[in-house]
Amino acid sequence: MAASPQSQLPAVDVEARLDALVRQERDELFGREPDCECTQNDADLLDARGCELHDPNSSYNVRLRALTAVERLEAYPPVVGEPTECPF
Repeated sequence: MAASPQSQLPAVDVEARLDALVRQERDELFGREPDCECTQNDADLLDARGCELHDPNSSYNVRLRALTAVERLEAYPPVVGEPTECPF
């Protein structure tokens, strides 16, 4: 009797693999942190529009928010079970 294809696959630690991917993404993201390109509007006011580092809609900050969300989910996984009552 032939072994099933699934029994021939090597065991993979999915959680460790995901951790490694998140660490790799973080290293790549912070390794390519852009320079500040804010423009000064007034004596002490800066405009972040167009600045890759400080503009919240820049591709760098979008990736940073996504990575932070993944890390938060790993640190505080959702609790499955009975819903809790709101104390308020």
